[in-house]
Amino acid sequence: MAKYGLLIDLDRCIGCRTHEVVCKTEGNEIVRQPLVSVSRVTPDGEPVLQYLHFVQARCGLSRSCAGRVGKGLAPRCVAACQAGARQFGRVEELFDYARAKNIPHCTIIPF
Repeated sequence: MAKYGLLIDLDRCIGCRTHEVVCKTEGNEIVRQPLVSVSRVTPDGEPVLQYLHFVQARCGLSRSCAGRVGKGLAPRCVAACQAGARQFGRVEELFDYARAKNIPHCTIIPF
C-alpha cells in the first residue's frame, strides 16, 4: 500500500479548480477530465450539489511539492484549497481522519 495520500472531502469541495492551477504551476501533469457535478440528498432530505474533483496524473512527483513535503509542509494544492476539502498525510491516518470526522463522501488518492 502507498505510504502517503490525498483525501478529498467531496461534501466540502466547491469545484473552484484552484488545485488544478496550483498543481500546473508546480510542474505536475493534470488529467484533463470535465468537472462533474452530482446532485444528491443528505440523510435529512436536503438536496446537495456535489463536485467531483480533478485528479493529478502524477501527484507528488514535482520537485517543488516533494520539497514542501520534505520540509513538513502540505502540498500546494492542499494549502491553496479554499474550502478546506483536501488533506495530505499517511494513508492510514487519512482513513482514521475520515472515520473520526465522519466524512462519508470522500476519496483517498494514494501515491
